[in-house]
Amino acid sequence: MRRWFTWIGLGIVAAGFCQVAIGLPQEIPFLSKISTPSAALNLWERGQKAITNGLPKDAIPLYKQSLALDPQLHRNHLSLAAAFLEEGEDKQAADAMERYLDREPNHLSVRQHYGELLIRLGRLPDARRQLDRFLAEAQKQAQPDGILLHTHGRLLEIAESANDSYEEHFHRGIGLFYLAFQPVATGTPLENQPETLLCKAALQLNQAVRLKPQMPRPRLYLYKIWHKLGQTQPALQALHEAETLQWEGEMTPWERSSLWSLLSEKNRLVG
Repeated sequence: MRRWFTWIGLGIVAAGFCQVAIGLPQEIPFLSKISTPSAALNLWERGQKAITNGLPKDAIPLYKQSLALDPQLHRNHLSLAAAFLEEGEDKQAADAMERYLDREPNHLSVRQHYGELLIRLGRLPDARRQLDRFLAEAQKQAQPDGILLHTHGRLLEIAESANDSYEEHFHRGIGLFYLAFQPVATGTPLENQPETLLCKAALQLNQAVRLKPQMPRPRLYLYKIWHKLGQTQPALQALHEAETLQWEGEMTPWERSSLWSLLSEKNRLVG
């Protein structure tokens, strides 16, 4: 892929999925508190040893036996996903991830990996739903800009595949916005300097506004861009336009909260 987000790279994802699954007690705090031995737990631990030793095929039946004994031992679903991925069984891995997230919906890194896997499987509408949900939670947790950039890049790919021009301009604009805040190496060309990237982002978001003028979401980011560039009038105009539109249904909770705070501050200063 020859796009702006590719030179950030997949290294943005903090850890590979299999490492997440193998390191379960560290990844999910409540698991480390379980001390009572059980047959189901012993089978899961044997599966962990097998996959750590590079034997995912041996691990899979152990996880399944563990689940049969204790269906509430949800970590087995995550471990099964890791084992299936090692075996190249992406569809079965996706099914296992889905079952795990049904029971542990707040496990953010697994949801990100699940969205990535769904893209690989060509299940783009499902991938979009998962990545939208991941994005909303990542914003709320104040995850690093690089993670948000990567996610908008994936959503851009999905929009391009679906020929959704509004989503394409929107996610490209947001990606350029976050890209402008990444570290700049010495000798970076002018076209990739932060101010230029912010201007490119504004151009993309304005195109999104023209395609769907009823949507407030692009205007929130246009405000942030113009404010960063010191352009007071267009920043306030974007804020004023967003205030007159219906917020529900498009923006994430973090975006709605951010817009509400900006409008409250604007009205306080005016008042």
